[in-house]
Amino acid sequence: MSKPSQDAYHKIPTTPPAKPAGCPVDHEFTPFDPDYLRNPYPQLERLSAEQPVFYSEKLGYLVITRIEHLREVFRQPDIYSSENVQDPVFPVWGLSRSMLIFSERRLAGSF
Repeated sequence: MSKPSQDAYHKIPTTPPAKPAGCPVDHEFTPFDPDYLRNPYPQLERLSAEQPVFYSEKLGYLVITRIEHLREVFRQPDIYSSENVQDPVFPVWGLSRSMLIFSERRLAGSF
């Protein structure tokens, strides 16, 4: 993964992380699909039964659909990183990006 520039909002990577080896890959799943947004439960129920942990190619992340698996993840923070939870799902551009950078610098006292 390449390093973000100094003025990047959080740590938006310029290249996606590598797919995890040995993990099932779903080429179509995205929580931004209009059908999923209208009613996610049928799809989540199917995924939980058929493929409870998978790599979403469209998201570039692992997806976990069973609560017992999520509990295991939360119990092992040294193994499962939440480093990217502050990064926006979509890149921030234009005036919004400038305002966020300005606010971060002001808070850090770098004026």
